[in-house]
Amino acid sequence: MAILLLLIALAVPAAVSAQDDRLRVSDDRLRLYGVAVELYRRGQVDDALRIAGSWKSTVVRSDGGRIIAARDPRLAPGVALLLTELARRDSRAGGPERLALAEAIVTSLRRGGPPDTKAFQEHWYAFVASLLIADLDPSSARAVIDRGQRLVGKSSRLLLLTGMALEVSTYPHATCPAADCRLSDDRRARTLTLAADAYREASEFDPHLADAHLRLGRVLHLVGDTDGARQELAEAERITNRAELLYLVALFRADLKQQDGDLKGAAADAEHAIALGPEYQSARIALAHLNDRLGLADRSRQIVDRLIKLPLVGDPWWDFKQPTEDVDSLEAMRSFLRE
Repeated sequence: MAILLLLIALAVPAAVSAQDDRLRVSDDRLRLYGVAVELYRRGQVDDALRIAGSWKSTVVRSDGGRIIAARDPRLAPGVALLLTELARRDSRAGGPERLALAEAIVTSLRRGGPPDTKAFQEHWYAFVASLLIADLDPSSARAVIDRGQRLVGKSSRLLLLTGMALEVSTYPHATCPAADCRLSDDRRARTLTLAADAYREASEFDPHLADAHLRLGRVLHLVGDTDGARQELAEAERITNRAELLYLVALFRADLKQQDGDLKGAAADAEHAIALGPEYQSARIALAHLNDRLGLADRSRQIVDRLIKLPLVGDPWWDFKQPTEDVDSLEAMRSFLRE
């Protein structure tokens, strides 16, 4: 198999064979790493991962020093990212071991290399933490974030993810230790307060991070600080023009007003959310419920009838409630390799 893959590597199209000098390496095995990274850089992800999938963990571990010391400063980050992509695609079959190998490389990257090496390291830790949060493993996510902060220091991105991991750890179905999952009301409130602290610190690092203000507003509402929640939602609305965030601001405002007993005001905010995201379901469900409480049963049925006819699309509320992977960090790492 190794011979066959080497032949494949040597037979890579001329565009890859003619890669720049920085990807020349001293032996065939390192050349195979370089070819996989070059394919990945050129957007041939499946071909790159096909080669990377043949790498044995023991071999990569023994080659680690030479990979990191290679003339091309993008080789080691590229190998780390390929290992991460493999783990991302199949977390069951050797995923944790591949992530451990990738982290060993990421932590050893030369600070004397490209000036954005530190940014690559930050994005790697953010991306891996986001994968763990998406898998409802907040305890592991927080451990990854802590290691990332020890390596690169605090950042708004890692602090935001800290808050998200803490928030997810209050979900009854999160796959974390029983003592963390079966929270009493008091412990849940304390955990949400810690999440609020992380979001607040993230917004202090980057005052224009609308996601931090939005999430802080939602958490403050959950712990009973409605005035603070309104203030943070207003700040998120002020600094962003992202339609999905503005949709959530309107949706959360409707929830606040409903709690205060202002059903007409809540319905107006729900209608505003629908105007911002007419294809989304959550705002229509909220508006139907509010109209029912207002005694407008016919209006509520009309909303439900329209809701049933909507095409099946995603909804920012579900992405907010169940965070997905940090695609911005993934793209930032890919851009690092392409430069």
